[in-house]
Amino acid sequence: MQYIDLNRHGQIGASCHYLKLGPFNLLVDAGLHPKAVGAQAMPDFRPPEVHDLDLIVLTHCHLDHLGSLPVVAALNPEAPVLTSIPNRVLAPRKLRNSINVMRRQREELGIREYPLFNHRAVQNLTKQMVAQRFQRGEIYYKDGEQIEVILHPAGHVIGAAAVEFIYQGHRVLFSGDVLFDDQLNIKGANLPKSPLDLLILETTRGGYSTDDCHSRENELKRLLLQIDRILTRGGSCLIPVFALGRMQELFKCIHGAQKKGLLGSVPVF
Repeated sequence: MQYIDLNRHGQIGASCHYLKLGPFNLLVDAGLHPKAVGAQAMPDFRPPEVHDLDLIVLTHCHLDHLGSLPVVAALNPEAPVLTSIPNRVLAPRKLRNSINVMRRQREELGIREYPLFNHRAVQNLTKQMVAQRFQRGEIYYKDGEQIEVILHPAGHVIGAAAVEFIYQGHRVLFSGDVLFDDQLNIKGANLPKSPLDLLILETTRGGYSTDDCHSRENELKRLLLQIDRILTRGGSCLIPVFALGRMQELFKCIHGAQKKGLLGSVPVF
């Protein structure tokens, strides 16, 4: 087995993992670093192994996991890009929006490398994408050998998956962000219970558990209380939130609170 972390910065952002199992060259995610610009925001695609991939897997559609996918897919036009059914729909939309943002940054900030890919690259990527159901294994073959690939629900946002590779009895699991708690829109993660030989996982807190007083229920009550205080004194409440996942969850929280009479009936934009 060979493993290479292709993230240039060694921190959250531009997630990209190369794994060689037997004859199979595998890549999991290809993101953009949110605090870097130009080519430095992408993973390091210089290793020759990255130019001979048999399979690319996308875990979820946040740009730190998705944003460079058209670039690496163009280097490997014959490689299937495996992902969950929701991601198959979301990824092209997110990437086309990313192109528009990069074009604007090129004009406003003078970043001449932008955009890092164009709409044709996104169209070609879409043709390479293969949607797979959760917890249903698919077998891939090469040089008389086989590898099984299974996607498991990872919680976090709609479509988020952990990917399990099973090769010659060895089990390897990759995941981006994981959330085990149920949200209003999606269920929590459902990862394999059987023993693993290798686990590669992205996590915000590492090995530290959350404080009991910071439960989801308590935090939601605190949020709604603050919103109600602002509205009661005639103010407007501005809540910055991620467009994918967090925004939909917050809309549902506010809508539920209004139905229960916990918040006044004010317009939500």
